[in-house]
Amino acid sequence: MEKKLNSQIVFDGKIFKVTHDDVFVEKTGQTAKREVVHHHGGVGIVAYLNHKVLLVKQYRYAIGEYTLEIPAGKLEAGENPETCAKREIEEETGYCAKNIQKITTVLATPGYCTEHLHIYLATELEKTENPRLGDEDEDIVFDWYDLDDCIEMIKRGDIKDAKTVIGIMSLKVL
Repeated sequence: MEKKLNSQIVFDGKIFKVTHDDVFVEKTGQTAKREVVHHHGGVGIVAYLNHKVLLVKQYRYAIGEYTLEIPAGKLEAGENPETCAKREIEEETGYCAKNIQKITTVLATPGYCTEHLHIYLATELEKTENPRLGDEDEDIVFDWYDLDDCIEMIKRGDIKDAKTVIGIMSLKVL
């Protein structure tokens, strides 16, 4: 077990903050330094209808390529994850989720990041007439993909986003 002795914020941005922490490591009796990323968390939504999965394609600047992903987004401070999931699927795809249930919660990078990612399954979807608008800086297109094709795309490495792989593979065990 480790006990935080002190913490200093070294970056405080729009999406996350980073702290340098000094901790006491009980097992060794020594102190150590930890760099920790603090994030409000996020949601991912596996929209599933008639053996098809709704995926979004968008350019990810940090990796310099387009990715296929389940609709997803970040939680606002104190926001309920289910509320966020319903908002994000509508903003990114124009679909409203009538039936939504949590599949799992995963840690983005255990140990040095506090981000919890809540993954939901949406099974009753309908297109909304006037969907909420998404983020102005996102360029997203979406389409429905056969579940078996998605699994093959995961095997080939065409789908490599972790939350998407977890969400799609969860459909096989539900």
